Amino acid sequence: MTGPPAARGASVVRPDIVLALAAAYLLGGSNYAAIEFALTGFEPFTMLSLRFGTAAAMLAAIGCVFAEPGERARPVVADVGLGIVLIGGTFGGIALAQDQLSNSGFVAVVLATAPMWAGLFTVLAGVALNGREWVGMALGVSGVAMLVGLSAGGLNAAGVAFAFFAALSLAAGSLIAKRLPAAPPRRAAAIQMASAAAAFALIAALLGETLHASPPAVAVIALAHQAVLCSVVSYTAFVYLLANVRAPVATSFTYVNPIVAVVLGVALLGEPLGPWRVLAIVTILFGVWLVLTTNAPRPVGRRLKSGG
Repeated sequence: MTGPPAARGASVVRPDIVLALAAAYLLGGSNYAAIEFALTGFEPFTMLSLRFGTAAAMLAAIGCVFAEPGERARPVVADVGLGIVLIGGTFGGIALAQDQLSNSGFVAVVLATAPMWAGLFTVLAGVALNGREWVGMALGVSGVAMLVGLSAGGLNAAGVAFAFFAALSLAAGSLIAKRLPAAPPRRAAAIQMASAAAAFALIAALLGETLHASPPAVAVIALAHQAVLCSVVSYTAFVYLLANVRAPVATSFTYVNPIVAVVLGVALLGEPLGPWRVLAIVTILFGVWLVLTTNAPRPVGRRLKSGG
């Protein structure tokens, strides 16, 4: 007797899932090296404004050609605010950190701690974590402390602060997004990216950033890579994974991207890497893995008995 279709196909590796994971892993991980190259020809907020403005326009154009199912259950202003907090805070922090540090691998590893900060925020909101999550958070913090200590001689304090600000923004923005009513992902992303691009353009103008007449070709290519592949394609792949695989698999990019970023940083940018740094990175990623693969936390306090 043959089993149900789901059971029969459970062990089959689906090409679409493999492609989506590859996009989320490789393109997301390449974001940091691309930022480093783009900064050779663009100032930080100008770069970000061009990146997300282009990505928002592309998503809007795709939406005009391919209809997206689902109704908007939240006001547009919610996505505007989310774009400023989630995209603005996260990628603004990343760009400023890399502009100060010139160390894409370090920034990527710090950003990987976002799930641990999200866990801390949930504790402050009255949700209990289990022992596995506490161990994961302790390992992550220990690994970051080790990495900062190993790199202390060549790190700028402001750059480190910007990296942690990016991780905190990602954690806070993700928690806010989960509490908002549903909205079609592609349309929501277009609004978020457009609002972030407008905020970045305003900051660039206030800081007096200028657009160079002829930036280096490598900077232009890196900016296009960020807008098209890192923003549009990688995001679409992530949304597809959320709908087709378990959440731990879909969010596994959080601890794979830093590995890709560190490898690219060493290979393309000549960033330092030694055995102790490898140990620190592995410690952080193992801690993040423990947090991401733990079952949902439970509210603090005694559970009321049924009917009581």
